[in-house]
Amino acid sequence: MVILTPSQPGFTTSSDPEESLENAEGWLQNNRYPSSDKRHWDNAAVMSGWSFTEDTLGLANLGECDNEKAVSISSFLGFDVATDTAAHEIGHNLGMCHDSFQNNCPPSGYIMAAETTDVRVKPKWSSCSKRYYNHFIASKDCYNDS
Repeated sequence: MVILTPSQPGFTTSSDPEESLENAEGWLQNNRYPSSDKRHWDNAAVMSGWSFTEDTLGLANLGECDNEKAVSISSFLGFDVATDTAAHEIGHNLGMCHDSFQNNCPPSGYIMAAETTDVRVKPKWSSCSKRYYNHFIASKDCYNDS
């Protein structure tokens, strides 16, 4: 875990989630470690103290596992919301789309629901999320540090 302060050289976030994600990608790219280093990371989940615009709680690249794009950013608006949002955004990095009737999963009630509700989601992945994940992992070789 790396905790960045507002004065961290070369890293900024703002209320614009796309700009913040791009800034995080750039900073992480310039501060990554080789896979032989114990500080090496495969996926970065960045928490921002900013409230993002347009009801956005987080943003991530879909289906990415290289160190340049396997990044998500979430607004830290309290522990429960932040952890749910971070899990959701990491799910996108791992190839998961939103749950919906189009992919035969309930559109709410699980981590990959497209919208949040007042009711906290079940801390579990839907069958659709598990399918997306299994397909993603089977088709990539970037999470192979073992």
